Amino acid sequence: MIAAITLALAACAEVTPLRNPDGSLDYYIDCENSLRLESCRAAMARTCPTGYDLRPAAPPSKPDPKRPDLPVPTRNDGLFRCR
Repeated sequence: MIAAITLALAACAEVTPLRNPDGSLDYYIDCENSLRLESCRAAMARTCPTGYDLRPAAPPSKPDPKRPDLPVPTRNDGLFRCR
């Protein structure tokens, strides 16, 4: 029972509003944990019921030239803005 509650809490995604210098509002969401991906989509939809656009939070990762056999890291966290 406690494990189920802990897992449910770990899967919740938290949305943080960020005010830009021009007054517009972006939101940050941390979806690094793959268990949170569906929770992240639901949280973004709740925050922006009319839709949202993902915004680049960091430059895309590049392969390590010394280790081309390793996969390119991906990021599941980032910024989004309501439409």
